[in-house]
Amino acid sequence: EEMFGAGGVEARGALCVEMEAAALFAIAAVRGVPLTAVLCISDSLAGAEWDPHYDSERLARRVWAAFQATVDCLDGGHRYYD
Repeated sequence: EEMFGAGGVEARGALCVEMEAAALFAIAAVRGVPLTAVLCISDSLAGAEWDPHYDSERLARRVWAAFQATVDCLDGGHRYYD
């Protein structure tokens, strides 16, 4: 977002920007270990200004749902959460 400014990534044809997991995938590739990532969109640069939603209830619910699904998958389908 700093490199292109709000709206700049969209003008370059990007549908989204992911920064943190890319580093983890690079390290996993070098070390030869499997890795997966679950991503939730927390803000938008699609408009003229940055539109953050880090503190939204909607995002919190979706992150929690992703966490629950991940735990369920890792546990072989056994659900230990509400």
